[in-house]
Amino acid sequence: MNQNSQFVFDAGTLALDLLNTWRFDGDQALDLLQSPEDVVTWLAAVGLPGDASFPELSSSPPNRRILLDEAIWLRQDILLIVQSLVDEELPPPYTVHALNRILTESGTSFRL
Repeated sequence: MNQNSQFVFDAGTLALDLLNTWRFDGDQALDLLQSPEDVVTWLAAVGLPGDASFPELSSSPPNRRILLDEAIWLRQDILLIVQSLVDEELPPPYTVHALNRILTESGTSFRL
């Protein structure tokens, strides 16, 4: 992982590190994922495939926008799951379904 980036990777897991792409100053939230390029930079910083592995990202602005939207939706779902678990409640089923879809598409055998 690239420790010289604007991102912090101290949560011990990528899912929680994705939540760390929000910064809070009092009541003000700063979102470090403002553009598709920010997502690609985050992916590279954690050592995940980026532009070189997916040429369609560099050749298609709509695909880059979809990447940003998916990252933001995934981050929001992870937050809802974490908040539910902290509150000792079951997470909303749609969040678990969304995360399982991402895990399935990534080729992992892990599911929630």
